[in-house]
Amino acid sequence: MRLRGAYLLLATAASVSAMLVLAGPAAAANLHCGQVLDSSVTLIGNLDCSGTSGPALAIGADNVTLNLNGFTVTGYSGDDVIENSVGGVAANGTTIKNGTLAVTGGGTGFDNWDGASCVNGNGVTLDVVNIEGDSTSTSSYGIGSYCSTGLTMLDGSISGVYYGAFLYSETGDVFKHNTIETYDGGYGVYSDDYLTGVMIMGNAFTSDAAQTGTAYYGEYDAGTVFSGNTVTALEYGVYSEYYDAGFVITNNVFGGAAPADGCDYGIYIDEYDHGHMIAGNYIRNSFDNAVYDGYSFNNTYVGNIATANGRAADDATYYIYPETYGPVTMVNNYARLGYSYGFYVYEAYSDNVSGPPYSYFAGNNAIANGTDGSPGFYDYYSVGSTWTGNYAYANAYNGFQFDYPWREIVTGNMSKLNGSNGFYFYDVEEDYQPLAVSNNSATYNGGYGFTGYDSNYSSDAYPVAGSGNTGGGTNGAGDCYLVAGCS
Repeated sequence: MRLRGAYLLLATAASVSAMLVLAGPAAAANLHCGQVLDSSVTLIGNLDCSGTSGPALAIGADNVTLNLNGFTVTGYSGDDVIENSVGGVAANGTTIKNGTLAVTGGGTGFDNWDGASCVNGNGVTLDVVNIEGDSTSTSSYGIGSYCSTGLTMLDGSISGVYYGAFLYSETGDVFKHNTIETYDGGYGVYSDDYLTGVMIMGNAFTSDAAQTGTAYYGEYDAGTVFSGNTVTALEYGVYSEYYDAGFVITNNVFGGAAPADGCDYGIYIDEYDHGHMIAGNYIRNSFDNAVYDGYSFNNTYVGNIATANGRAADDATYYIYPETYGPVTMVNNYARLGYSYGFYVYEAYSDNVSGPPYSYFAGNNAIANGTDGSPGFYDYYSVGSTWTGNYAYANAYNGFQFDYPWREIVTGNMSKLNGSNGFYFYDVEEDYQPLAVSNNSATYNGGYGFTGYDSNYSSDAYPVAGSGNTGGGTNGAGDCYLVAGCS
């Protein structure tokens, strides 16, 4: 029904539970549940459609603004509160602002899908909108949007629904300065494949139950920016899986100040993801890994700080496991007070070992890690990698441990006050010698400053070649054992 003019102007607001006022110089009218809006309106009272099936309201024209004016529209159980299409025709330029959409059962707060095609409303804005579910259904959605461009949600909140935003094949969506609380292990922002250039910035993510739910889940996505968010007590902060590419994950805080407010994983990257930039994040009190990066390649970590992560054996702070798919770059990252390894790096190289690119580790710090007896830095068979300017301090076991360090360059690193050896080179038989071990410093460690070991030969027939490595007579078992160029 089309809204009509001044002859419906109200003399009183005594009965305002389901009334809207046209934007601009127009009149007021009672809206009924299921009504189609084809011009802009301002709500002057609550509209409760919980007893009427179908969408509470539908948008039937482009560039409609619905100003909720501080009031609430309540949907029918299992249905949409606002449906942004009519008869298979989507509306572009829709704006919903200043109020609450109440979702009941397995319903959806704002549904941007016509149900028949992948051509849906572009340029949608939700501005200071609160979407409130009733925390009863894992089939509930705050926002559902499919194949559209430029959906934006600003300065609002989503709670009590399983999916905060469920997105498919979206481009250029923006979620900024919202508070999103998942229900029953749900997702703040969920990608059902093929998002491009989505920006998730300055939001606060949490859950209705500790260590459940995920702030952002992506697969087959490209160019997602996840920046400046705070993530508290979820299972996963960012879960990047299945061929995601080019994410920018920067300046977030994962985990609360109290140990109980940590996530299981701050950042979880898996299954052929590549080209991510992970920088300037603060990750604390994770129950498992601060960062898990497995079966992926060409990801770069710069200036992240991870403190007090891990609760059990092998819960490395940074668990980097490319498993030959390709290299990783890690520069100026901190791992401190971790329960297990500070940095665990496993087969970080391209399977084509004849040339670069190789992994690069520079300026990283592992400080006071290894309650379970793990090294500060552990590197297993990262062919051709360069380790330079890294610092291992006061870790419970070895400062640096290299297993099968074939053609690796280890230069200008420092290892001090670690419980066992400063630098430990393991399985350095003839075929797995490092390319260079030079100008490293190992002081005041409990074991050797520098030691090599060939597990396949009891005679230790293949000592590590080196030059300019110093211990200064300060290490508990001696400065040098089976490492040449060491004093």
